[in-house]
Amino acid sequence: MYGKAMRVALMAVAATLLHSASVFANTLYVGPASCGPKVTHYATIQAAVNAAAPADTVMVCPGTYAEQVVIPIPLTVRGFVNGVSGAAVITVPPTGLVPNITMTTAGLVAAQIAAQNTFGVKLIDLTIDGTNEGCATSVGANYTAAIALSNLVSSDPSFLSVSLSQLSIQNQRGGCQLSAGVLSEDSLISVDSNSIYNVELNAVSLVRGMGKITNNTIENCTTGGVFVSNVTGATVQSNTMSSDAFGVRIDSSTATNVWSNTMGPWVGEGVYSTASSGTWVNGNRISATWAGVYLDGSQGDRVTSNTIVRTETYGIADTNSRGGNQLSGNTINGAPIGLFFDASASAAGDVVTTNTYLNVVTTTSSTPIL
Repeated sequence: MYGKAMRVALMAVAATLLHSASVFANTLYVGPASCGPKVTHYATIQAAVNAAAPADTVMVCPGTYAEQVVIPIPLTVRGFVNGVSGAAVITVPPTGLVPNITMTTAGLVAAQIAAQNTFGVKLIDLTIDGTNEGCATSVGANYTAAIALSNLVSSDPSFLSVSLSQLSIQNQRGGCQLSAGVLSEDSLISVDSNSIYNVELNAVSLVRGMGKITNNTIENCTTGGVFVSNVTGATVQSNTMSSDAFGVRIDSSTATNVWSNTMGPWVGEGVYSTASSGTWVNGNRISATWAGVYLDGSQGDRVTSNTIVRTETYGIADTNSRGGNQLSGNTINGAPIGLFFDASASAAGDVVTTNTYLNVVTTTSSTPIL
């Protein structure tokens, strides 16, 4: 008990020091002297990060930076935007990526940007391009990633400890299906208003911790859009996703909100929830997918007010139910089976009301499409 209280007290002191430091925060510049004020400019982002104090801002001037960056303290790394110059682009070093972070689940990762065991990290207005990154196993890593985050948690669990915004994450393809966009474990993160394009694995993987994934454009991600695993209270809202293998996959998680996203076309499900509870899939538009929403082993999930158009199999499937699921107010237009409702769902007393079926061959069926 004493140890827990001491840890909370120390985290509170750290937060206070961070607030105090922010009053005296400095801005460090990276790139040519012609960009920004006449202060010391660093040749690399890592050099500026190494020279920074907690709560400082590293301002990255337009240009190309072939390096890997490790952030060990509360820090903002931001691309300099003036409406005229180009972007601040982080690319793969000429010698390739090397492992630079060890994560609990993913293991050894070679990331273009890595942060671990801190909080208050912000990445804004950067392009992170993985072209020529190579296969992870060729450099002794389990995965490569644009961004890898591990154990970024403040003393206040309501405080999102990492903010990723207005980034362009692209071309994360090492050729062996081991290249990810954002890998986050045990962290409290916000991923808002980014473009994530051309990724071998998931655009965003959220494992434990908590996250808000909002207002992003996610395209051409071979494995999928957003993966949520063993998380309580994640929100995936107002994203546009296309040409991915699935939109949102939820594994063994609680109280995930999937709201108002636009999903499709692609070859998998719009939303797939397995062994989870309290998932709320509401107000999404899902089109041209294998299935719209697929619940597998769910408990207390709600699928409401979604528009699901042109699925190859089911508009909505409810299988292996653990009870309490509600499917209501959805519009399904164009599907072999509007609602697949297996024996477990019937036995569990799951509720189906006021759904609208248009151009559906079979409205409700307990016979799966094989």
